[in-house]
Amino acid sequence: MESFIFVLIIASLVGILTFISLVVSRKNLKLIFVSPGLLTLVTLVFVYLTVSNESWVALGYFIFAFSGSMASIILWTLTLILYFKRKRT
Repeated sequence: MESFIFVLIIASLVGILTFISLVVSRKNLKLIFVSPGLLTLVTLVFVYLTVSNESWVALGYFIFAFSGSMASIILWTLTLILYFKRKRT
């Protein structure tokens, strides 16, 4: 059950950020990279917090960092596909 919730969190994060990227990119195509970039920065902050803590709080930061990195990889892939698809047309 926990793995289903974890996958649901990653899927909802990717879905929401993809929708935001598509809405923002209608004005300028290069703005499609804003959401994946911000997600990557937030993920790096959680990675830093994971490394810098020595208590059980680091486990929570690790969970956020891992889910953010998974969502970030998926979102970057999806964003690049959409960017090159829209650039051709």
